[in-house]
This record gives sequence, structure tokens and C-alpha cells, in this order.
Amino acid sequence: MRKNIFMLAVASLALIAGSSFGYEGSDGSTYIATQNAHGAALKSANEAIYLDKDCDALSGKKEQGIWAWANGGFVIEIPTRRIEFARQNQPVDGGYDCQM
Repeated sequence: MRKNIFMLAVASLALIAGSSFGYEGSDGSTYIATQNAHGAALKSANEAIYLDKDCDALSGKKEQGIWAWANGGFVIEIPTRRIEFARQNQPVDGGYDCQM
């Protein structure tokens, strides 16, 4: 009985926290992506980049850009740089309209 209650509590916390995934960017940074109702947030040690389901990207530095995916991975383009995520699935649930 105690084990079932513990497992239920762990499962509930996982649902509250959202799904998280790790990504390696071409800029050398490691990002943790967390899905949300609008898309996903990618966070590294230095910044956060928000991707929405409409293919828009917004950096924590208020830079606006776009993101897109293809069979070979996905890319984020903001005015100051381009970050590629080769051979990695895009993190936005329902973001498959953002095809290159």
C-alpha cells in the first residue's frame, strides 16, 4: 500500500513539472527543454530561449527570431546567432508545422 502511494506521488510530481529533455547546441551549450502550453523553454547555464507552436523564438535577452525542424534536427535563428541541434528531435509538442 505504501509503495503504491509513493509511486502515485512521484507520478503526480512528474506531471506537474512537465516533460524535460536534454539537448546539445552547435554553440557548445547544453540545454534542458521543458514543454509548456505554448511550446517549450530551452534553458542553458547562460540563457533561456522560448519556442512557441507558431515557430517563433524569443531569447531571454528579448531577441526575437524563428525556429524550424527537418529530418536532420532543428535550428533556432535569432538576430545575433544561429543554433543548430543536429540529429535531435524538436522539443515543441505539436510543433510539426514548423518544418523547414
